[in-house]
Amino acid sequence: MKTAFQASIKYPLIWIINTANPSESEPSINKAYKKIKKMVRFTDWLRAHYETAYHYYLTQHLHEYGIGTGEIPDFLGLRVTGAKTLHISLYRKSWSEVYADVIVRAYVNIFNGDESTPNRRKSVIDYRVRGYYDLYEKRCHLFQYFMPYRPEDDMDKPRLDDYLVPIIGKNDLEDTAHWFLEEHYPDGLLNPGRINIKAMIREMGLHVYKTGLSEDERINGVLYLKGKRATLYSNDRTSFCADIPDKTILIDRNLCRDNPRKADNTAFHECTHFGLHSLFFLFQTTYIEELHQYFDPIDEEKLLLDEEGRKEITLMEWQAKRLAPRIQMLDEWVDEKMQELLPKYAWMNEYVMYEKIINELADHFHVSREAVKYRLKELGYSDTRGLLNYINEAYIPAYKIPSEISPYQTFDISFDELVTMFRTDGKLRNMLHTGDYVYCEGHLCINVSPYIESGKDRNPRMTAYAHEHMIECCLLFTKRKTLIYDYKTGVLQDTIPEQFQKAFLSSVPAQKTRWRKLVSETKKALPANFNDIVAYYMDNWAVSVRQIADLSGLSNGVISKCKTNHSYRPSIPIAAMMTLGLGLVPGLNDHFMHKAGHMLDGDTDEEIVFDIILSTMYADTIDKWDKFVQEQGLPALLREKKSGIK
Repeated sequence: MKTAFQASIKYPLIWIINTANPSESEPSINKAYKKIKKMVRFTDWLRAHYETAYHYYLTQHLHEYGIGTGEIPDFLGLRVTGAKTLHISLYRKSWSEVYADVIVRAYVNIFNGDESTPNRRKSVIDYRVRGYYDLYEKRCHLFQYFMPYRPEDDMDKPRLDDYLVPIIGKNDLEDTAHWFLEEHYPDGLLNPGRINIKAMIREMGLHVYKTGLSEDERINGVLYLKGKRATLYSNDRTSFCADIPDKTILIDRNLCRDNPRKADNTAFHECTHFGLHSLFFLFQTTYIEELHQYFDPIDEEKLLLDEEGRKEITLMEWQAKRLAPRIQMLDEWVDEKMQELLPKYAWMNEYVMYEKIINELADHFHVSREAVKYRLKELGYSDTRGLLNYINEAYIPAYKIPSEISPYQTFDISFDELVTMFRTDGKLRNMLHTGDYVYCEGHLCINVSPYIESGKDRNPRMTAYAHEHMIECCLLFTKRKTLIYDYKTGVLQDTIPEQFQKAFLSSVPAQKTRWRKLVSETKKALPANFNDIVAYYMDNWAVSVRQIADLSGLSNGVISKCKTNHSYRPSIPIAAMMTLGLGLVPGLNDHFMHKAGHMLDGDTDEEIVFDIILSTMYADTIDKWDKFVQEQGLPALLREKKSGIK
């Protein structure tokens, strides 16, 4: 018993219900089940299970609801000759129930006149069949209302797409945040300010527990809407299995101990998933259970998502990430607090003022400073992207974001991103070989006095003028966003965090190398032999062994070998450290490396790291170099303090 729709459906049919003769209802096996997609549309599933029931219901009950038969003279009766499902509109009823408005077109013959010789005319009428389905209890009440179809009768409820994911546009986010609190935690609206996350969890009927979620502490929190057996980890990272109850949030125990605020925000993120996406999860679980019931055993973790399925996972993560801070910081709450804080710090420089304000708002709402940063930007207060940033696990000074750059551009680049770009971007690498730019405070800044000065630790730092005029002095990068999400039965989470790949160099300021004449004249005077070159610099530039040792961290013996031992050829680290001790600039330091036998062509990680150092960190101290090379997995430079460099 198959309709044309059932024959063409691209998802498996589990059973077809025949309301007229229930005994005919039976599973319809899809022989191509090995190609089943893991994600399925609820609208397709609803049609596959109940479309015949909808059509039969309309056929049997149309005369009860009428088609304006009272206005037809001498009306005798009608007969339904066919039915067609036009479309299905879905709405959220509760965390586990979905309203379904099925619009069905009825093809009818209307009879009137004399019973012995009746007149017949054909008519087409569209009807709305309204009901709901409980995905948790697996109960349906699909035929609550039956009425002629009028678009103005659409429900005033949160609208869902075919996968039961809420339809939320960018312009709907603020209204959706208010709806969320009204629906799930109305007490939060009575006391504007910090939301009591524990009270909210109780109000939503959820449970929360602390445990170990992954061996490497990579997962902060997960939500289980339906109980299952899962692998967890003890304090000593020993794995064990446990039965997880329904409607449970698990938070990593170490996160709760080390960063309680982030733990609360993680719990809030999972609550947002529950309030928005429980229907999606419950349905997909129901579907997979049916696959297991009627088909051969299926390894659900190996069922690949199709392109549309991946989009749905990404969409849900986008909604949770964009809505959670809006719910925690409703627009009117932020506006009210800003009226208090703006006059308090009005005397300060703008980006310094906003740094103070962000700290206060983060404490007030008990959220992360990053969340406050982007919340203020969304509400139009200021472009806060240059504030309270951490690069290479260190705080960088605040700077002003120019109005002309887009949200997809940045001046920030981490050590790891710089290494990647040196490996892949020849244009950038060649430009930085000039030495015009230094890597400073997570930026590549022009190394001239209006922008760079020497700090107390002798490392370069950016000036206040540079922080105000970033577009003049720093390289600007365009971000390429890469999102990779996964979906596992029982868990709603993003398993790989949002990542940004810096690429597409743009807005490069013109800059001439300041020491071009020095480099040219010095190279002409240098001897050909490496040891003689070391001696030339020490004699002609009046650099002592002690000065080189203090600046480079090298021992006196190593320095002496570089100067006098004609059979000695230093390693890449030692040769680079000698350039630092001698005070060589780009153009001279790479020449020095060549004479030491090292071309730094980027064939190895070590060559790339030291190419970056000599191109962009030549003005830094040996301590800064040492930290960088260790972060890139190379041996420490200052190990001679303990064991001596060989």
